[in-house]
Amino acid sequence: MPWQLQMADAGGVDTIARRLRWILRYREMTQRELCRRAGMAETQLGVILRRLEDNPLGVELSTLSRLAEGGKVGFHWLVTGIGRPIGHDDAHREG
Repeated sequence: MPWQLQMADAGGVDTIARRLRWILRYREMTQRELCRRAGMAETQLGVILRRLEDNPLGVELSTLSRLAEGGKVGFHWLVTGIGRPIGHDDAHREG
């Protein structure tokens, strides 16, 4: 899928849980893989996603920071949904 279409798919991700699921889909990784890349227990993302269903703000910022780093997206985007989900390794794709 072209980069522009993938970026457009990031629209409508109005919750942290939906943005985390977008990362999994866009990066084509499993929950376990994202956890490993974030330096977390392999099952922790499932717990986080369930927690977010009950409380959309129920995750510590330090945890979200690790997930943003592991998913190679911007922390600000992951937390707020504002801006674009570009991570540090995607900046060259902008051109």
